[in-house]
Amino acid sequence: MPSRTAARPQPSVSSEDVGRLYNAAMTKLIRCRGGLAEIASAFDAQPASALHWHGDIWPGERALVVTSCDGGRRLDMLEWGLPSSCFVTGDRHEHRETVFARDLAPRSGSLVAPDLLTRCLIVVEAVAYPVGDAGGRTRAWAGLWDEPLAAWAGVCAADVSSGCAGILIPANSLIAQVSGHMPMLLQRHDWQDWLEGRSPAWDLGPAYPLSAWYLEQWGESWSTGILMDDAEEDRFSARFKRSRGKVDPNIELGYDSG
Repeated sequence: MPSRTAARPQPSVSSEDVGRLYNAAMTKLIRCRGGLAEIASAFDAQPASALHWHGDIWPGERALVVTSCDGGRRLDMLEWGLPSSCFVTGDRHEHRETVFARDLAPRSGSLVAPDLLTRCLIVVEAVAYPVGDAGGRTRAWAGLWDEPLAAWAGVCAADVSSGCAGILIPANSLIAQVSGHMPMLLQRHDWQDWLEGRSPAWDLGPAYPLSAWYLEQWGESWSTGILMDDAEEDRFSARFKRSRGKVDPNIELGYDSG
């Protein structure tokens, strides 16, 4: 990964790729790597139990989530996606991993009872967007230069164990190269207000300036993460796929790197 210094390089998504963007790009892949103790300390949260997660997380998989609990913060794993029961009749999605900030406004017409949803923070290192043509799409990763672990404002179902979704806001000019929307990442001083419901989501804009964001592309296949035309990466991916979904007793508590 490029060194993240004060000298901000230009976004690495080429102009050719920009012209061939997957227009329906939404936030459907997140990355979260680090040790459990490191993440718990960064968010001042008590882990619910021994937690294991994948470094790259797709909708329907379990993500690290911080909630408010008994005057403190709890770090747990929840399915990334709200159940259909949270949405108005006729919504065709069984689960939705993202909602727009405007959906949380009273009488928005999208969520059944937005005021009954529990606030949360989804722990992310970066989020990915698909770039390129069908059959050859690659991942463009977006994140914050100076925040290796960021807090994505989210909501959980009334029954918290049923899942969670991240809040989307209109993209800034950098992320607009790959998507019309981006995650609502909160600065540390806004975390508690969000968790306790003191911040109205529909009135919030970007918490970080444009210069705080990076956008980079490595040529990884969108679906597999394999570096295109890289035989060594193929062999690594094969080992990863064999281990995916299994807990290696030799791995310390934290994300399962395969």
